[in-house]
Amino acid sequence: MFPEDGQPWARTAIDRLISRRLGEHGLGPAPSAGKRTLLRRLYYDLVGLSPSAQEVQRFQEDQSPEAYERVVDRLLASGQYGEKWGRHWLDVARYGDTKGYVFEAAREYSHAYRYRDWVVDALNGDMRYDRFVRLQLAADLMEGSAQSEDLAAVGFLTLGRRFITNKHDIIDDRIDVIFRGIMGLTVGCARCHDHVYDPVSLEDYYALYGVFLNSPEHEQEGLPPQLGELQSPKDGHVLIRGNPDVQGKPVPRRFLSYFSQGSPLFVKGSGRRELAERVADAENPLTARVLVNRVWSHLFGKPLVSTPSDFGLRSDQPVHHDVLDHLAATFIEKDHWSIKRLIRRIVISSVYRQSSTVSNRAAEMDPDNQLLSHSRRRRLDFEALRDSLLLVSGDLDFTMGGASVRIEKWPPSNRRTLYAFIDRQNLPAIFRTFDFASPDTHAPQRSHTTVPQQALYLLNSKFAQDVADRVAKRTSAIEDTTARMRQLYRLVLARNPEQEELELGGRYLTAAQVNRKADKNLAIAKPFDPWARFAHTLLMSNEFAFLD
Repeated sequence: MFPEDGQPWARTAIDRLISRRLGEHGLGPAPSAGKRTLLRRLYYDLVGLSPSAQEVQRFQEDQSPEAYERVVDRLLASGQYGEKWGRHWLDVARYGDTKGYVFEAAREYSHAYRYRDWVVDALNGDMRYDRFVRLQLAADLMEGSAQSEDLAAVGFLTLGRRFITNKHDIIDDRIDVIFRGIMGLTVGCARCHDHVYDPVSLEDYYALYGVFLNSPEHEQEGLPPQLGELQSPKDGHVLIRGNPDVQGKPVPRRFLSYFSQGSPLFVKGSGRRELAERVADAENPLTARVLVNRVWSHLFGKPLVSTPSDFGLRSDQPVHHDVLDHLAATFIEKDHWSIKRLIRRIVISSVYRQSSTVSNRAAEMDPDNQLLSHSRRRRLDFEALRDSLLLVSGDLDFTMGGASVRIEKWPPSNRRTLYAFIDRQNLPAIFRTFDFASPDTHAPQRSHTTVPQQALYLLNSKFAQDVADRVAKRTSAIEDTTARMRQLYRLVLARNPEQEELELGGRYLTAAQVNRKADKNLAIAKPFDPWARFAHTLLMSNEFAFLD
């Protein structure tokens, strides 16, 4: 199949693999999405914000063959890229600003935000992913990092839930976030018995448990909690059925035996640095694949492997396993662990640029779009929705970094949602309503629910109504009704309205003015502003809240 410019559809190796699989099922790809749709998709996927009408217009008028790639490179170079993709990683890291229920102890982590800011800076600087992983597991043990800002990276391990200060549960949580989060293995299943399905034994679990048993936690000024090393480390014991009061045989510290030739022991201190090296090793068959699968999921709305944190024997074989293998290999060998290069490789492909148009044959043969014959229509996540509301109102605060802020109180902070204070024990309802990842434990992927509370919040909340008022006021200097409607469409939807939309809007505004006069006669304290209601309608539209 060929695009409109007469060139072959397959631009990249990804396209050739997917095209071959589509052909095997008698299907072809969908045509490319329109330029406005593509630009919105790129902006939301790469920086989490919508493009302006002016940016859309410039892109539509740019006929250069390199126009699309230039936009990709510009967005990847933006500081807002790290903010968008940093939040994706914070889901993996179960980031929170508080400890959960801890009796009378201090509830807040005083410098948790330093870890969040480190993640954003590392991604903006395109830190190699293997180094990104190593630092989060053992920054304090790496050459050149022991006295640097990279120490904040250890927050990946230490900023989890505190389980009423139960050290065994805290260690289990740290093992879980490493192996499910980075390697896609449910090692925690072996806390009480050998894993039922995967080659992870009880001894494997307690070999890792011993690493953290010898990594005591301490406070360091201006940083998240840090880990240290016992001067005389000792091996841990198997805890029978996970019961700390019933010890079994001692287990030397080492990596998972299935991935180790001869299961070499950890001999340097606690073994935490050796663990970091094994997890981030290019020979590790899972680390690159798990990251590639997560990146793919964020760009397409669905992962290649349907269980992003479980690559075990019970996970479903991906339909496009060859795409996963190709991307994992090139991520290490050609992209040199660069997440930006990986993202660029994917978004310049033709499969990413497809429209969401579904052919009758594809709808019948592949209703779940497993073969990727078209783009998947997606709803904006909580952060992108809230940030875009603030953006179109002209009030989004682009300040980067710093202490977390409250967004659920009035007046709310106008900072990007990334910087919201995450309270584990009392996570505000607004987060839960819009499917925010639970900070209590590692989150493989977010839920996608459709519940009345979402629509009711956007219709009736003071925040949404205040945004609509501010959007309307941005156009208050325009006296001509048609011109003002056009400007509102450009502000909110980044496009010009159709003639039918102008006629419909004009009829609404005429009727609303009549009703407003009636409200005044009834002595209503604050009759609604028709222009604010008009702006509110645009903000609540599917076109604003969804990506095609």
